[in-house]
Order: sequence, then structure tokens, then C-alpha cells
Amino acid sequence: MGAPQEAFAALSRSVQADSSLVDAQIDLGKLYLLAGDLEKARQQAERAVKQDPDGPEGYLLRSKIAAAEGRPDAAFAEAHKALKRDPAHAEANAVNNLAWQYAERGENLGRAWALAEEARKQMPGDANVLDTLGWVYYKSQSYHKAVGLLKECVQKNPRHPVFQGHLGLAYYRVGKTDAALRALKKSLELDPAHPGADEVRRALAALSGAERKP
Repeated sequence: MGAPQEAFAALSRSVQADSSLVDAQIDLGKLYLLAGDLEKARQQAERAVKQDPDGPEGYLLRSKIAAAEGRPDAAFAEAHKALKRDPAHAEANAVNNLAWQYAERGENLGRAWALAEEARKQMPGDANVLDTLGWVYYKSQSYHKAVGLLKECVQKNPRHPVFQGHLGLAYYRVGKTDAALRALKKSLELDPAHPGADEVRRALAALSGAERKP
């Protein structure tokens, strides 16, 4: 029996022996999530929430399951519930994801900034966190600050189409046309259908139109 199967077996025995072990339920749910069995993962998340409705872990697991199912609104709502119950305990990735979703919606940008900074403290130098924080600044119209963070982000992962797109948009806003064109075109070369590709195309069209004017 391999390590994952052993972990499944051990956690299953723990949960069967004592259904009040919330940590074991969460760990088992995470294993099911990693294995792609979302229904069994959901069962463990629901049991954890029922057993400990004031703790964040069950809601965090619910958020991850919803994200895996392509339900961003539900993922946002569950992550928000987790942070509301215990902001200091919530995982850095969940904090960053919630900040990202605030930024994407263009709402609660002050809260988004605080969450992204907290995630940065927990995961300094992480490209996803740098992108989130840069995007929060972009949405707040602090474009020069956005450029600095997004440049650092792209240096860490130059082949990420969303990162390149965000950097290109920030360059566009500060008037650095050549740099904007390079990043925006690179973004679409890497993935012409990535989230945000339509906004990248609109910026490219605007820049191309400006270049053609006499």
C-alpha cells in the first residue's frame, strides 16, 4: 500500500472511531479533494462545519471544493466565512484568494489590500501573492505601485499569461507604450483564451489605434 492509500486508511479509521475529530475530517477531505473525489471531500467538509461551525477549517475546505468545481462566487463566500471566524488562522492561500476576488470585483479594495499584504507576510516572494497585490493597486488606480509589484511577479514567472497581461495593462496606464505592447502580446501568445484575455485585447486595440493616428 502506498503512502496516499495509507493516509486514507489511517484517517478513515480515525473518523470512524471518533466522529468528533474535526482535524481528521478536514485532512481526509483534503485527500479526497487532491484525489479528485469532490463528493467525498464535500461530505467531510459538511461534517466538519456541522461539528465545529465556529471554526474556519470546514469553510476553507468548502471554498477549495467550490473553486475546483468552477464556482467562484461560492468559493468567495466560503472563504469569507472562514476569515470572518478566524482571520489569523486562515491559510495564506485562502487569504490571497479572497483578496484576489475582492480585486476582481472591484469592491472592498481597502480590505483586499490588507488581505494581500497579510498573505505577502506569510508567503514573501510568492508570484501569485505579488500579482494579487499588484492587481489590487491597479484596481485602486495606483498604477505606478502596480507596475513595481507586477514586474517582480513576472520576473519570477514570465510564462504566466495572466501575470504578463496584468503587467501590460499597468504599463499601459502609466504611458509606457512599448513595454505595454510587449507584455500584452506575450500574454496572448502564452494563452489567447486566459481569464482577462478580452481586457488585454481591448488595451492592445487602443494602443494600436493610438499608434496609427498621425
